[in-house]
Amino acid sequence: RMVARRVAQWRSRIVDGERQTVYVTLGGDVLSKGARAFRTAKADARYLKARGIASTGPKNSSIDHVEELEPYASRRLGCDPRDLAYWNLPESVEASYRDVGVKRLYDWQA
Repeated sequence: RMVARRVAQWRSRIVDGERQTVYVTLGGDVLSKGARAFRTAKADARYLKARGIASTGPKNSSIDHVEELEPYASRRLGCDPRDLAYWNLPESVEASYRDVGVKRLYDWQA
């Protein structure tokens, strides 16, 4: 049965017509199947288990307050809502925004 979250799980995706298995980390990064992905998946599983978040099934598998989990909690601490880090975006998404020159939100966006 599916878990009720989109991070800290293995996923399958199609790239150029071929199926790939990837791991989506708690931080939202997508890792190709391999040693790094397995190590990260194991660390994420330990982290979630210590907080009573189930690894299978829909019951107790959701992350209700992602801002309370690492890596998000430390990134949000003392942060201005206009800073991208405040919104718990995956690092890859933040990097994409920085690459096109977006460093902060306008007051009306935050």
